[in-house]
Amino acid sequence: MYTDTRHSYAETTSGDCISGANTTSIAPKPGVFDVVMRDHAQPLTSKPLLLSSSIRPHRTRGTAPTDELLPLIQYGALPWRVGRCGNLRILLVTSRRRGRWIVPKGWPMVDRPPSKAAMQEALEEAGVIGQISSTPFGSFEYLKTRRNGSEVRCRVDLFGLRVRGTLLQWREKDQRSRRWCSLAEAIRLIDEPDLKRLLSRVEFCQSSRTLIMVAR
Repeated sequence: MYTDTRHSYAETTSGDCISGANTTSIAPKPGVFDVVMRDHAQPLTSKPLLLSSSIRPHRTRGTAPTDELLPLIQYGALPWRVGRCGNLRILLVTSRRRGRWIVPKGWPMVDRPPSKAAMQEALEEAGVIGQISSTPFGSFEYLKTRRNGSEVRCRVDLFGLRVRGTLLQWREKDQRSRRWCSLAEAIRLIDEPDLKRLLSRVEFCQSSRTLIMVAR
């Protein structure tokens, strides 16, 4: 995504390293996917990853809604992959200030649709690339603590990101830790109650190797 050397190498899910110049070659074949709803027969459509921009996207942040009861909107990604034993693995990252386990998320971007904004956050915060769902599979709310100590309520629309490659160097590597874990472990590590509830509805279908949202 960037022209500097921090994104010069990527590691695929199989453990192979590839140069940054060829990262677009690991984009998955269209039609393979990701998060589906159990109540719907058709999977959510998705598009291959494009790493073409060398300019950091502009976020629109910090402006409170007219109605103070409304939450600020953010977009996030749930990075996942299938482990070598066929089990579901979820990637979490730590927050920069408090070191809590969270999912990659951030503010809307003026030049990108929500799904691509979520994919950008996963790239910058977790150093992963892959195939993003075109629509969110759910949302959760949390209280964000600002630098001045005040709190603001945010709603995060969460997109599934099937990881195809892991960068060895990425923008926020020195500011965050990342951790692959099982879904049960991810739910245990996360502090946000609403995100816990959302992830508790996720199931992994072994036959189709997709994530499924179930009603609870």
